Amino acid sequence: MGSKITIDSATLMNKGLEVIEARWLFDLTAAEVSVVIHPQSVIHSMVEMIDGSVIAEMAIPDMAIPVCVCARVSGAAADDSFEAAITC
Repeated sequence: MGSKITIDSATLMNKGLEVIEARWLFDLTAAEVSVVIHPQSVIHSMVEMIDGSVIAEMAIPDMAIPVCVCARVSGAAADDSFEAAITC
């Protein structure tokens, strides 16, 4: 497929949903949530603590784990052939 080099409406919609999620999960106002689009897609989330320290969730952009979780939960990966194909 190649690398994605543009920010499309799906990316922006996802960011909007993440703002809503952060607002409700952490009982914040929308003004307290900052949106940053990381071009390399390595940083998935960052939280600034009261003392100023920052905790970040970072990983290479790879959908293999979410696909494996969905397949396991749905029962689609009932045998080991699926697991071997995706390396879950």
